[in-house]
Amino acid sequence: MSDVMFRELKIAIEKEQPVSIHTKDGDVVVGTPESCQIRAKVKLRNGEGIVYLPYEDLVHVMRLIAFPLKKQI
Repeated sequence: MSDVMFRELKIAIEKEQPVSIHTKDGDVVVGTPESCQIRAKVKLRNGEGIVYLPYEDLVHVMRLIAFPLKKQI
């Protein structure tokens, strides 16, 4: 896993932002990352529960940032 992906995960954990993770298997997993005691894995919480993904299986990490809607006057 690259330093950029690790940094994006760290920021997402701090800001409680969801991420989209592409794995070597071609899967795309979406969830909110959380601190994990297992050093070699990322912990993601999503609608299906908690998923642990090994860092070595990650191909791409993208933070999903929600922008607030403007109120119309």
